[in-house]
Amino acid sequence: MNRRAALLRYQEEARKAVEAINAVAARLGDAASALLSDRTKLLVALGGFAGLFAALYGTREASRVAGKLAEQYFGTPKLARCFFGGALWALGG
Repeated sequence: MNRRAALLRYQEEARKAVEAINAVAARLGDAASALLSDRTKLLVALGGFAGLFAALYGTREASRVAGKLAEQYFGTPKLARCFFGGALWALGG
């Protein structure tokens, strides 16, 4: 009797999992069709993704430049910074 009850419980849980997966897939399909049918929603979504990736790339590059500037500034001895104009914004040339 225990085996039969366990088998029935497993089948019920499997059915619930399949229903949940189908519900999620249906929601994603509805969202995709809504995006493809409405031009403004599609443009807003694409603009949002482009802005997100631009922000990520810009942050990465800005931290790389800031790291190079800090390394260049702190890599020179203090006496050299004192004599040769140690302004952080004048490091470029």
